[in-house]
Amino acid sequence: MEGRVLVVVDNFRVGGLERLALDQLYMLKDLGIPAEARYRQVKATKNLPNFLDLESARIKNHKLEIVGLPDGDWGQLFHFIKLFRRLQFTLVINHSVGSAVILRVAIFLSRRKIILKTFVHQLPTLSAPIQRLKRFAYSLFSGEIYVYSSAVTKDWNARIESKKLLS
Repeated sequence: MEGRVLVVVDNFRVGGLERLALDQLYMLKDLGIPAEARYRQVKATKNLPNFLDLESARIKNHKLEIVGLPDGDWGQLFHFIKLFRRLQFTLVINHSVGSAVILRVAIFLSRRKIILKTFVHQLPTLSAPIQRLKRFAYSLFSGEIYVYSSAVTKDWNARIESKKLLS
């Protein structure tokens, strides 16, 4: 694979999708693929452990660049536009459904050909109705949507007919 890979998450608190994202970064680096990450929310506190602290030595050994994003949608949009114009990303692996719109707009405005793949980690029926509606709407901005179980696939496919979900 030529180019760089960007992994986007909401945060690096200790959890399943955060573990997956960090493992993706380690594997990409081990394969010699330039990869880095951005996280949308503030770093976890002492009461909320996070992988950035727990695995700081391993992150440093892999020479991973993991950067927090500025607050607010506008700040994040401008950050991504500058990042995409400056570096040759070819793929964005998005673990934050809420970031899909910002990422798609940033890709468009940066005038780069970047593939956006969004991963859905939560069963829609576990979300409040308004949150579920937002996730469905945001996900439509992704090039591809991936889910991790047949239950999620069935639930999403029943609601979204224009996108084929890949699990």
